[in-house]
Amino acid sequence: MTTIIDDIKAHTILVENGSGVLVQPMDESHTYILTAKHVIEIAKDSKTYKGAENISARRADGTEFTVRSVHIHPDIDAALLALDFIGNITIPLSLTAPKRGDKVIVCGSPTKRRNENIDSVREFDGIIKRYGATDWELFAESHVDYEEVVGISGGGLFLEQNDSAFLLGVETSISGLRDIENTNRIEGVTLKAFQEILLFARGEGFALPDLLPLHLGSFSSSISSTFDLRDGTDPETVAFVRKVLHGVAKKLIDNNAPQPLAIKKGYESRLLISGRDLDELLDQKLWASYLEYLIISTIVDDKDQVSIDYILELNGRRRFFYASTDGSWTTLLQNVFKSDLMGLRKSGRIIIATKGTASRACPNQITLKSIIPDISRADLGDYRIDSIFKSFEEADFKIMHIAGMAQECIIDKEHEFQKFDNTSISELVSKLKAEFNEFL
Repeated sequence: MTTIIDDIKAHTILVENGSGVLVQPMDESHTYILTAKHVIEIAKDSKTYKGAENISARRADGTEFTVRSVHIHPDIDAALLALDFIGNITIPLSLTAPKRGDKVIVCGSPTKRRNENIDSVREFDGIIKRYGATDWELFAESHVDYEEVVGISGGGLFLEQNDSAFLLGVETSISGLRDIENTNRIEGVTLKAFQEILLFARGEGFALPDLLPLHLGSFSSSISSTFDLRDGTDPETVAFVRKVLHGVAKKLIDNNAPQPLAIKKGYESRLLISGRDLDELLDQKLWASYLEYLIISTIVDDKDQVSIDYILELNGRRRFFYASTDGSWTTLLQNVFKSDLMGLRKSGRIIIATKGTASRACPNQITLKSIIPDISRADLGDYRIDSIFKSFEEADFKIMHIAGMAQECIIDKEHEFQKFDNTSISELVSKLKAEFNEFL
């Protein structure tokens, strides 16, 4: 099983005598390496830079990459190297700035380690001292030898959060002189510097995609991650039902379903359970789950098309929330009641999605009753629910986990789906509608 550090190291690149970090932008035309521009200078302090054909970029295992174009920030020590699409580049980018005192990780390839032919990628733990618009500064948690950090310029700065590492920027310099044995201050640039590079590049005629995750560009990249149905005794039947559900997804996409990015821009934190970090909006699991939500909703509502207007209307009947946790989703229920429930009508459905699975759709009613807040006595600022409701009991919202719903509707009744095949897909969809309608 890979660790967060393994994942970080897998995205760390050796660029010339420095380092870089692989990132995937929002379409499959390119993959990027983010680095410091001084790493690709022709000569130190020359302020002239190597062309794409002269830049060496490789993984620690020797895998080489061909640089297609080089893009330099005119004022900041940052460079973006555009490659052909690679695939399986999974490090998410951070949407939020870290706070002073947050623990972070810097990862790069020290020259000393390359020369000694040992594990050439090394990580350093640090604490954020300052994080500005385009630059940052941190203190290493312990003093490090100067020779141990020479060569990490261009390596990534990462924030560990919710069992993932989020990229914050790249390292550009360390404090201290060469004859000083130890140093503990490291500096770098934020992702905003690379967003500015993309703007400059587009002004020069380069068609480079935004520095956002691939799955925000289209739901197509999330189809294979939907309905991860487990624990069935008839894998062939379950696989067929899953194929039909994926077919529904493809039809919605072919009929111009909104891009995830458009939905994200329209709803932002309202897609998250109260108290969650904005970075969770970038989770691929959120958008795979949201696609499941649209598939189920359109089956129940007899729709073959999704529009922004349909999603807006849907919000009055059903409300989707996500939390990036592998733990028991029922521990989130108190915060669910503090989430954005404005506009959700009486008896509306609250659909929860998490990274974890759920064997049942709905929480135990005794558990639920014990945590339903009394809004008649609560600070109204804690709750976002229409004022027409005097209590949550009156609102009569139904709460369920989307994975648990699929479990109960499909896995628990898989024997009822065994009779369907390619000649009876419409009947299978009708069966799914009847099952999902029991919850929605």
